[in-house]
Amino acid sequence: MENKSIDLKNASSYDVACAAVKALMKMKGSSIKLFCVKDTSSVTDYYITVTGRSKTQVSSLAEEVVYQLELAGREAARVEGKRGDTWILVDYIDV
Repeated sequence: MENKSIDLKNASSYDVACAAVKALMKMKGSSIKLFCVKDTSSVTDYYITVTGRSKTQVSSLAEEVVYQLELAGREAARVEGKRGDTWILVDYIDV
């Protein structure tokens, strides 16, 4: 399911987080967890963790989130950790 009908350009951080979780579920990420930290963090509103079964899947999970959210109008502020593929951070500032 693509996010073509969803406009995330000015969406709430919750909607962005939910779209990211949907993309991770589509790619069969394991142990997907969405944490609401807006009351305890000045850095972000939501934090998502997911586990991949291989370096290839870790990379694919990150790529799918970036792709799906870009289709919906939201670009990542930065992506880190891509070279090692053992962990990757995709930062949307509030997610």
